[in-house]
Amino acid sequence: MVVVHSDDDEDVAYEGSTTGDQQYKGALDSTAFWAEINACEGELTLAETADLDAEVPGEETEVYRYDGCEAG
Repeated sequence: MVVVHSDDDEDVAYEGSTTGDQQYKGALDSTAFWAEINACEGELTLAETADLDAEVPGEETEVYRYDGCEAG
């Protein structure tokens, strides 16, 4: 499963947000939710960084990973 979040998202904040009576989980909380559903073990860890946006200097993208998830 791939979960993608941006800290520049204007609709759903990286930290989570509330719109009216609807609450949206932040990036880490929603990723933890899906990791639990998929029976992942261990902690979320930084697996790699990447330079995917030529207009932003350096490696602006972080890839985090849970290990030990059930195949599905």
